[in-house]
Amino acid sequence: MISKELLTSIENQLSEHLKSQVYLFSSYNTTSTQWLSQHELDFYNSIAPLAKKKSWLNSRCALKKGFDSLQINSKILDLKFPSPTCSLTHSKDFSLAAFTLDNENKGIGVDLEFDRSPKLNGAKFFLTNEELEAYNHVEDLNKKKELYLKIWTIKEACFKAFPHNKNKRLKDFPLNLDFPSVGLANNSIKYAFIKFDNIFLSTAIF
Repeated sequence: MISKELLTSIENQLSEHLKSQVYLFSSYNTTSTQWLSQHELDFYNSIAPLAKKKSWLNSRCALKKGFDSLQINSKILDLKFPSPTCSLTHSKDFSLAAFTLDNENKGIGVDLEFDRSPKLNGAKFFLTNEELEAYNHVEDLNKKKELYLKIWTIKEACFKAFPHNKNKRLKDFPLNLDFPSVGLANNSIKYAFIKFDNIFLSTAIF
């Protein structure tokens, strides 16, 4: 879905915007389980239903690529989210893992939406009252759809990057009301948004 060259370009753009090196690793429609340890394979075989099973394998394949490439000594099943080092996202059969090795960062989050048609009135569930008012000023339906997915991925990435997100909602990560592609959520979490083709991608660092 995303070529290696394009992924590197996105990686460089995000790193520049966030002022911190970000590493991206992808996996598309993975079916092989040969790279799993026996313990991981047993866990994989215990997952149901099939769609969840496929999603787990695909996302963990992206994660494993990052571990191997960055020489991170960690086991897939031992990893807990939110993590100061990595984050996962998936849409359809595509998965993406984002990594940071900067010790000053306390968390990283990534979120991806691919070819999704959201129900636009659902924005009220994750926007603050002020954000919703600004959002509803957009009249063009195509622009409103793009804005919905932009804000959604930004807030999801920020939520994943925040270490203490257990009792948080997406409304707890307010954005500037002009919804910039690069900025701060809740005045504390750096984020960067990129759109290419029909893919919406946000990465955040806390």
